[in-house]
Amino acid sequence: MLGLAVGLLIYADSGLYDVLGYRLGHRLPLAPAVLFLYQFTEPMLGLLPLIILLSPDGRLPSPRWR
Repeated sequence: MLGLAVGLLIYADSGLYDVLGYRLGHRLPLAPAVLFLYQFTEPMLGLLPLIILLSPDGRLPSPRWR
C-alpha cells in the first residue's frame, strides 16, 4: 500500500513536471527521464481497485475471485 501511495505521488508530480517542461516551454533538468517515469508509473493506477478489495480483512470477497 505504501508503494502504491509513493507511485501515485510520483505519477502526479511527474505529470505536473512534464506540463511545465513541454507545454509551457520551460527548460527543466531531466525532463526526458521524468517523462519516462510518468509513463512507467501509470500502470500502478490499475492496482488501486485490488487494494480496495483487499483492505477490509485481507481476503477476496468471493470464491470466484480466488
